[in-house]
Amino acid sequence: MPNYLTKRSIEVLPAVLVVAGVLAAAGVAHAGEAKPLAEAEVLARVNGEVIVAGDLLWEVELVLQERLAGVPPEQRDMIPAEQIAAIKRQLMQELLMSRLDMTLFYADFRSTVPNSNLKAIHESLEKQFNLTELPRLGKQLGVEDRDELIAKLNTLGTSLEERRQDYYRKMISRSWLTETVEYDQEVTHDQMLDYYNDHRDEYAYEARTRWEELMVRFDKFSSKQDAWRAICEMGNQAHAIAAETPAGKAAFAPIAKQLSHGLTANKGGLHGWTTAGALMAEEVDAAIFALPPGELSTILEGPTGFHIVRVVERRPAGHKEFRDVQGAIRNGIKNDRFNAAVNQRVTDLKRNARLWTAFTGDIDTSRIAKDAKNMKTLR
Repeated sequence: MPNYLTKRSIEVLPAVLVVAGVLAAAGVAHAGEAKPLAEAEVLARVNGEVIVAGDLLWEVELVLQERLAGVPPEQRDMIPAEQIAAIKRQLMQELLMSRLDMTLFYADFRSTVPNSNLKAIHESLEKQFNLTELPRLGKQLGVEDRDELIAKLNTLGTSLEERRQDYYRKMISRSWLTETVEYDQEVTHDQMLDYYNDHRDEYAYEARTRWEELMVRFDKFSSKQDAWRAICEMGNQAHAIAAETPAGKAAFAPIAKQLSHGLTANKGGLHGWTTAGALMAEEVDAAIFALPPGELSTILEGPTGFHIVRVVERRPAGHKEFRDVQGAIRNGIKNDRFNAAVNQRVTDLKRNARLWTAFTGDIDTSRIAKDAKNMKTLR
């Protein structure tokens, strides 16, 4: 059967289209052999927990719809059904691998706390589901109210109740992970200072200037000479005002708002903090980093007009002070420790788990420790 996916289609469906070698390596059937996914099809077993296709199929349908949206309708209708089935299986495999960890944590929770009151836990999560998860789902699916959301979920092969139950499991898994992961939360001053010194480049900042501008555009005048006369008149006024204005304060506002053609004329010609090389007009860019604060430039010619600039304030290149970033450093160190502990926890759980997927068969948990860095963790 011919392949109706064009080069454009392949660009729209990255990493999921039928390339025999890739799909074979991933354990997915060839397009001609792929079978449609049945909702009851078991995709994975994680200890006593089972993941079926129906748990993920709605996300597969959503992703497929989003990616096929860029394929012209006449080409979309010509894609063979078996090819769509192969794409769905590949998407299903990708989603499944990120789902295993959540299921692993939930299974550990259920086996460790078998007598937990799930009904009470679900009731405590209901308000959060309504306040945060429903709006997130609505935004993801492009709907505005609850009825539209229910209808859209139904077209994807799921329901609001299924999304609610899945949300409960996800939140329980995350909470259980946080409660059972142990790590050192105390960060000393010396540890923060060592981190700051070891990552000093991350706290560097470039020289920057806050400046103001008067400008006339060439296309606003019949000749360049007329534009020159106009900028000279503005310059004469600016010199008189600037002479009475200390550095650190803007001076051009009365002139700029009335006469200037600059992009910030309506703001008095004032520009915010600017780093070197940020401006298209090289002459202006050079001037705002060469002029002393408070001093006017000569008339500068740029690609589109004449300019007069004045530096209001300049800050040299440097590094953020330790006292200004130590809070972020403390949080960063704690997050790193937490993530390391989570990865270790995942490794330990997988090492002792019984894992099977329809795509890989039984997973060799004896190799988990070696492959831990490549394993995805719960987000």
